[in-house]
Amino acid sequence: MVRYHSGCCGTPIANVLEKKTLPFVGLCVPAPAEKCGPVRSRVNVDSTRGKVKELKPEAAFLTVFGRAIGAVFSGKTSGPFHGEDGLPVVTPRVLTLAERNAARTPLD
Repeated sequence: MVRYHSGCCGTPIANVLEKKTLPFVGLCVPAPAEKCGPVRSRVNVDSTRGKVKELKPEAAFLTVFGRAIGAVFSGKTSGPFHGEDGLPVVTPRVLTLAERNAARTPLD
């Protein structure tokens, strides 16, 4: 998994798979529905601080899995996060253990 952050302030933007084998992006920021389409699933809502409407996990899994497999068979696995070679468009920076620990926020 690769997480993209903004270059100016380090805000998390999106999570994608390291290789473009499956067309998947998890957005970390609110995205306008007219640009990205409707929300298909939500995961890890137990750790959120605000109220989040949960979608049925089984339905979400089947929807995402079905769309991903369809894209693989049709060859439509491209997106803005991967180059023609299938690798991330920017060189990933792996966090050190200290950086990972500093990023973890204890839940209230």
